[in-house]
Amino acid sequence: MHEIIEFPCILVELNTVKGGFEVVSCFHSYVKPIIHTQLTEYCTELTGITQDMVNNSPPFDEVFSNFCNWHNDHINMEKEKSIIVTSGNWDIGNMFVEQCKLFPSTITIPEFMCTWINIKKLFALAMGQYPLGIKNMLKTTNSKQIGNIHCGIDDCVNIITIMNQLLQRGCVFQATNKITSV
Repeated sequence: MHEIIEFPCILVELNTVKGGFEVVSCFHSYVKPIIHTQLTEYCTELTGITQDMVNNSPPFDEVFSNFCNWHNDHINMEKEKSIIVTSGNWDIGNMFVEQCKLFPSTITIPEFMCTWINIKKLFALAMGQYPLGIKNMLKTTNSKQIGNIHCGIDDCVNIITIMNQLLQRGCVFQATNKITSV
C-alpha cells in the first residue's frame, strides 16, 4: 500500500473582471508515513520529497484535520459553489480513500471530498484529446510548467494554469467524479 506523504491544496476563485482563476489561499503539509516509514529512492526522485521532510511532519489524521479546518475557515458560505480539482481520479478516488481507512476511528470523509473535477476529463472535452498528464496538458496549451511534476504543490499551481487555459476556451467546470463507496 502506498501512503500520502504530501497534502497540498490551493484555493482559487474566479475573477470575472480579469477572466481567470486567482489564488486566495494555500494549504500545504508533508505527511509522516506510518506503514512504510522509509521513503524509497524512487519516491524521492519522483516527488522531490526527502526523508527529513516527512520525518518532521505530522501523521495523516492530523494533517487532514488541519486541512478540514483550513477548508472550513476559507470556504464559509460558498460551500455549494466550491469543488476540488485533481489531475486524474487516483489521488482522491483511490489514495485518499485508502489512506482514510488507516484511521477509521478518527477520519470520516467529509461531503466536500466526495465529488471532484478530474481536469483530464474536462481537458479531453475542451481539446478533443485525453491527456497523458499535467505535462502533456501544459504543452498542448503552450503553457509554461512551474516547478516539478509529481511535487504536489507544484502540480496544484500547474493545474490552475490548465484551468485558466480551459476557461479561455469556454470550458464549463462541473463535477466529473464521485466517491461511490467508502
